[in-house]
Amino acid sequence: VRNAHDEDGEPKERDNGGAERMLIVVATALLWYAEGFESYPGKGGEAYVTHMTSDDYVVGAEILAHSLHATGTSRPLLAMTTSSLHPNSIFRLKSAGYAIVHVNEFGDGSKDLDFSRGFFTKLEAWRLPYSRVIYLDTDILITRNIDHLFQTARDARFCAVPDSQPHMEGKSPVPNTGLMLISPSNQSYIELKILAERLGSPLHDIPFYEQGLIGTYFENDWTHLPPIYNFCVRYMNRPLYDRVTRGNVAVVHYAKCKPWDTSLQNLAELEAKSQGFLEEYRHYITKFHYFASQHKLYTYPDGIHSLDGVENDMSEEVHNQRKW
Repeated sequence: VRNAHDEDGEPKERDNGGAERMLIVVATALLWYAEGFESYPGKGGEAYVTHMTSDDYVVGAEILAHSLHATGTSRPLLAMTTSSLHPNSIFRLKSAGYAIVHVNEFGDGSKDLDFSRGFFTKLEAWRLPYSRVIYLDTDILITRNIDHLFQTARDARFCAVPDSQPHMEGKSPVPNTGLMLISPSNQSYIELKILAERLGSPLHDIPFYEQGLIGTYFENDWTHLPPIYNFCVRYMNRPLYDRVTRGNVAVVHYAKCKPWDTSLQNLAELEAKSQGFLEEYRHYITKFHYFASQHKLYTYPDGIHSLDGVENDMSEEVHNQRKW
């Protein structure tokens, strides 16, 4: 091993003490990072869970956690994470109140596309050691306490809001898997995995992705939840949401265009304007940004632009809002 040399060519003295200190810092960080893995608070009971396979969604996961805590939930929060996440993302998830559970990404990396593997990794929720789990996508904002859902349809194998898009006549509705009430079961997980291999190889060949798989698995043996528990803002003009209002909505789902990704917001607003719901669309986008500003969170992928002062661009209605 060669020593480093100074400009005159003379060997420098090694700062072994500094190197040792650095090793201690790194080792401590790695131990702290690993402590969260396989942590199951309230094991055997009920829990909320989300999953992340990309650092791009960490802001959404933070907002989800803070919005759940704001409703006074008594259930623990879990985040299923894969090895693709940066340690800083894990740190932020833990800081937001999540217990971290490491899972393997679903599917086969040699043939399945990353985006489809990300969709299907939420199936790992069926392996969690809890009696009941409410799974939530990271692009969701909770506006009212939903703990009572754990007591809903106790005998049901699976509960979800139907997807809002029209389907072929005669076909059963497909569940929107942004929110799922499930009873974890290793047997169900294995059966879902076998069915996925039978329906499509690669995974992106399965119609409607994981929603199609889960819909096929449960067929008509699942309970439909009211649409207030999975209100997709982008599609608010669809008939499914006719009775959803600002006053009764409990779960706001930012499907497709994410509030923290401004690159697509202009397109989304043009679409909302053309369909006559621009004001309502902006209301729910602003609600997300207001909540983010309250927690000093970043809503831009580059991590540079904070939301300090974003309230200057908000309506008086949102300024005066203190509870939902």
